Amino acid sequence: MSWFGPQIEFYEEEASPKSVDDYLALSDACFEGIQKLLHSDEWIPVTDEKGVQMFEMDDNGAPIPLLRIETVFEGTPEELNEIQSSFNLEERKKYDPDIKELELLEKITDELCVLYSVVKTPSIVSDRDFAAFRMIKQLDDGTICAFGHTINHSKKPITSQAVRAKGLTALYMIPIDGGARTKAIKIMKIDPMGSIPKWVINMGKKNAAVSMRLTVKYFDSVIEDIRAKNRYTGPYDVSTDSDIYYDFYDQSEINHLNDVITELRGHVSSLQKQIAVVDHPHTLFESLKRFLLAYGWPLLVVLLYHYLFVRRR
Repeated sequence: MSWFGPQIEFYEEEASPKSVDDYLALSDACFEGIQKLLHSDEWIPVTDEKGVQMFEMDDNGAPIPLLRIETVFEGTPEELNEIQSSFNLEERKKYDPDIKELELLEKITDELCVLYSVVKTPSIVSDRDFAAFRMIKQLDDGTICAFGHTINHSKKPITSQAVRAKGLTALYMIPIDGGARTKAIKIMKIDPMGSIPKWVINMGKKNAAVSMRLTVKYFDSVIEDIRAKNRYTGPYDVSTDSDIYYDFYDQSEINHLNDVITELRGHVSSLQKQIAVVDHPHTLFESLKRFLLAYGWPLLVVLLYHYLFVRRR
């Protein structure tokens, strides 16, 4: 309850998906609309500074026009998607300084989730928060599109702590130059709800272009680390025995498994030396028995892990 009546918890005009099918239908409809925006010929060039181009398009008279921002990244769409898909708030702040909170509310499928975020605004304006689904879609030409739209979600009803904004965003990551580089196109349709001074709107548009430049700078600073991680090799690398890439695995999991396998190899080598000098069948049997009792279970665990989580992927 507020001074002006009951506090609303959700927007009636926003979708309130409940099931996986609800989310998939909503994402399909959203993607269809975004595709129309991407291919529209009504975009008007606004700025072209430091490798970032910004365009605007009227949004049926809304105070904030549709925005389109373009640039090029020196890396593949998959590499860019790996970076922009991170939910690490501190890392995100390095190229999106206006973000205050970022939370994964729900994972719907491997490609679709629900996020909650809070964006800070100038002190005279209330912060804006967003509850939105986010979908990753790969197209036939290798383009990756990360897009989403605000929704109602039971875990994050509207409160007085921030003004619940509405809108959609999409980031097209398009392979160019044989896939070695990526043309990024970001489309934004934001309704901040409530009264916003025009100078704040103009600052928000400028910050959108600045954020894209910061993303390029951040991408350039971390891309070699990401590539080094993805081509990791150790004493024994389980990824070399499969047809999938190392970056599907957790780093600590890989390191631990490599250590176990390396230790087992050492024990096998020791046993081989014992067998080489044995001259009695009974002694050989006892050596094998001791080895299996001591190391049979760890070896079985490693073999099962390798079969279930590597060979079958």
